[in-house]
Amino acid sequence: MCRFPSFLWCLIVVVAMIGNANSAEQCPAVSCDCDAIPNPDWVGVCRQHETRMKKACIANSNTPRNFCLVHGPNAQPLPLAIEFSEIELGEADFNTLRARARESVGSVTTSFELVNTYLGRKEYLKTMRVLKIMDAKVGDLFEQYQKIEATLLATDRGKKVRASWNSFSKEMLEVAIQLDEIVSTLVADMEQGRARSDKKKLSVLAQQALRIAGKTYEYGGYALGRAERHRQAADAWEGAADVAVRLAVVGVASNIDTKKSEYAEYQAATRLHRASYHWLLGEDIKGAHRTLKESQMYIDRSDQKLLATLLENADGGAKEAVLTDVK
Repeated sequence: MCRFPSFLWCLIVVVAMIGNANSAEQCPAVSCDCDAIPNPDWVGVCRQHETRMKKACIANSNTPRNFCLVHGPNAQPLPLAIEFSEIELGEADFNTLRARARESVGSVTTSFELVNTYLGRKEYLKTMRVLKIMDAKVGDLFEQYQKIEATLLATDRGKKVRASWNSFSKEMLEVAIQLDEIVSTLVADMEQGRARSDKKKLSVLAQQALRIAGKTYEYGGYALGRAERHRQAADAWEGAADVAVRLAVVGVASNIDTKKSEYAEYQAATRLHRASYHWLLGEDIKGAHRTLKESQMYIDRSDQKLLATLLENADGGAKEAVLTDVK
């Protein structure tokens, strides 16, 4: 019990405790999952940035104003395309779900055939419709694999989860590569001196294809992470980052909204940060530092300074990590 003159001190302590509790409750939409990062220095930078984000969020009526920097896999908010669904287990068993997934893959393959056919005929509106359908199908396929994982875990077959996600990663990366080929064709057509109206249509199609490609690379990277193939996951996330950079470039060339190009750059940085996370899990410190350094091109100056603290002694850190492994 507090007695005067210590009453004032007790009051200060109680107010501070209430303040800390309130700050913890404020801006729940900001959570960068820092503790999941397997490196204490990176965790420290993650927390510094998260604290800044929360302060800005509180000042903005509990609405986040920016994105996490280096982060764990369950961080939010992030400018990523990947979306997760609330999975409810139905009556379908594993074999049924797997058969549906195969059907969806076949449907995506058919979509590619239609895209190439319509592009050859310069039927751009039909091409866009098929790309949008393809986008939805790829999202549905990701949801199906989430259901497959949930079903395997619910029936004590967790050992098959890694194999399932590994299969999905192959399907997604194949889709991403085919979309890359379509984008190359569209860009080449844009550069061949076609009419201005055609160039604009081709640009819009290229941007749509790039957005889907970026999403499929993200899906592939996520799936490889679930399969615990972290170095391959890092490669996939780097592929997603490259797509975002190309999307920004195509957007600038087409005079689209500056904010969309800026968002694509934030997306590139975030995808590189996720790549660096997987490089850390894959025990490749050089890969982690390389992707972190590359991401500095796409973030603002204050965030660059934060990341610089992780890169200042990169060589020394790598040597220290090697020595630690030897011990």
